[in-house]
Amino acid sequence: MARVELKLFGFPSARLDAHKINLSLRKGLGLLAYVADVCRPVGRDLMASLLWPESDSEGARGSLRRTLHKIRIAFQANVICADRTSLILAPSLAASIDTHEFEAACDAGELEKAGQLYSGDFLEGLSIEGCPAFDEWA
Repeated sequence: MARVELKLFGFPSARLDAHKINLSLRKGLGLLAYVADVCRPVGRDLMASLLWPESDSEGARGSLRRTLHKIRIAFQANVICADRTSLILAPSLAASIDTHEFEAACDAGELEKAGQLYSGDFLEGLSIEGCPAFDEWA
């Protein structure tokens, strides 16, 4: 089973099976962060409108498709499963997400571990121009 590691504290970064993934697209990083953080299926239309608010619905959906393709190319794997209506982090992956580990450590009272996981504000430095709803979520 492939293992994906996502760091969402500080500027986001990703690894697949310990190999650093260079995903230079800010909207690609935002899409990956959103889908990973919410832990449930996300509507394609919601993501398209969140990341491409200036586009009409057809244009936004096209941009979403292209971004998903670029994420697949960067990872050389399908890390986001997409169907006609929704997106979800691929259930076939073993996922390690620092924000989830932080919350689990806090819930368990393991404050030292939580402190080690916290390396900066959530998505620090990832501002996506023209996407105020995404910035508000982040």
